[in-house]
Amino acid sequence: MRYCQHCGSEIHEDAVICVHCGRSLEQQKPAQSSTKSNSDTLITIAKVFMIISCVATPAIGLLYGLIFLIPAIATATAELLIIPIIIILCCCIPLAWTLPLTISVHNKSKNHEPVGTGIKVCTLIFVNMIAGILLLCANDED
Repeated sequence: MRYCQHCGSEIHEDAVICVHCGRSLEQQKPAQSSTKSNSDTLITIAKVFMIISCVATPAIGLLYGLIFLIPAIATATAELLIIPIIIILCCCIPLAWTLPLTISVHNKSKNHEPVGTGIKVCTLIFVNMIAGILLLCANDED
């Protein structure tokens, strides 16, 4: 059984209004559920930024390779085999750290497990600053 916060009378667990004083009991609901939903929202927004980084980082690397590296190699009369290698490296190396961190955060949030501080800091440094800050602000404690 619960007790009314206003008059102290004993009330039923499912009651929305106190039958003794007539006041609403909505504010007596635990605040933990709203905090948890706020953390879930922060983690969801962080995951969106991480996915955007997984797409944008290789695209920027590819653009960098096409604009800056290929003309430099072409003027140096290098072998044509090195051009695809540079493009692949510009695209794949950034994915080497963005994908595992994104997948880890996604799996932990899906299983309602806390995301470690190390993963949060690595996300901040290597994946996306906004996503890392959101993850650090999210409350993982149940």
